[in-house]
Amino acid sequence: MNMTLHVSLQLLTLLPLLWGIQSLTHDSRRLALCAGGMFGLGAYLYAHFSVDWGIGPIGSLCLASACGALFGTVMGALFASCRGPAFLLASMAIQSVLFGLYYAAQPVFNGPFGRNNVPRVFDTDVEFFLLCVGVVGVFGMLLRGLESSILLRLTRAEGDDANLFHSHGLRAGFALGSAGLLAGLGSSVGGALHAMYLRRVDPASFEMGVSFLVLAALLVFNPQAPKFEWPLKPLLAPAAGITLLIALPEVIRGFFVAHRTEI
Repeated sequence: MNMTLHVSLQLLTLLPLLWGIQSLTHDSRRLALCAGGMFGLGAYLYAHFSVDWGIGPIGSLCLASACGALFGTVMGALFASCRGPAFLLASMAIQSVLFGLYYAAQPVFNGPFGRNNVPRVFDTDVEFFLLCVGVVGVFGMLLRGLESSILLRLTRAEGDDANLFHSHGLRAGFALGSAGLLAGLGSSVGGALHAMYLRRVDPASFEMGVSFLVLAALLVFNPQAPKFEWPLKPLLAPAAGITLLIALPEVIRGFFVAHRTEI
């Protein structure tokens, strides 16, 4: 496969994950290290629905996304009272529990061997690339439409000043549940696309390192920093961060492979 197409597909499957987790990191002002586990949840649910239940790829994508959104909402509401290091540790616990399930639970996840023969909508990578562009574009437009909604405004208000938020009789569970919904939805969409692309799912793809990579990509270009005045910057800043962290090493590796000399 063309390396440019391969890297582009990697970036496209990660973009919904980044945009979803951004609602926790930047909107609710909480650092989360559970992106890898939630990414895997979408991938495994897609594989389960499509392989075990025989549901078509589009139906499995929608079901996996809905389940991921529900999981994110519940987890967000459950840990709404946690802030700072407490929330970071809680998110690491979620990551560890999910990864443990992927690695040890045989009936659904097939343990360390993962799931093989995962179907996807199109057989050719170019057609699948266009599908990813469409799905990621729809999710991006959804987030763009929610940018000034009461949903995200309440989430930002709770993240900026929790005491003032509570003094108005508002519940933190609703605000963080909303952020968790977007995080779970984005993670599951990206995970399902990842499973489609590789046609297999294995636990090694969803370890803690993925969570660190996502958090680093979100912190490289903070869309709420005043020095970055881009159009659509809440969507473009995470894209720039993950491109820097993924594409740059590939470019460097390709350069040295192309210019290596025989010893």
